Amino acid sequence: MKTPFVMLLLFAALAKNPINNSTIEASFDFIDEDGTFYFTENNEKQEPYEFEKIDKKALEVFNLRDKKFVGKVFNVTYRIETEKDDLGQEYYVWVIVQLELVE
Repeated sequence: MKTPFVMLLLFAALAKNPINNSTIEASFDFIDEDGTFYFTENNEKQEPYEFEKIDKKALEVFNLRDKKFVGKVFNVTYRIETEKDDLGQEYYVWVIVQLELVE
């Protein structure tokens, strides 16, 4: 009897906070003083991306605070999370989940 209940809880949690990761190929530009990571997508549009957070495991593999990674191309897997500010207003936070260096 516990199994259906656990499955229902899991489904409800995923429905509220779905795990939707996306991946882009992008060049690392820089990290600013606030800790935001800046990338430029490697395509004809060259769209800029700003990531406010990075997963600890991804940062352990590639410490983007080291200037040797500036200009390097990565497959950047990320997710967009919803957070609330002090006034209860929701906003989006872009989080790097995984980095893979493109050789």
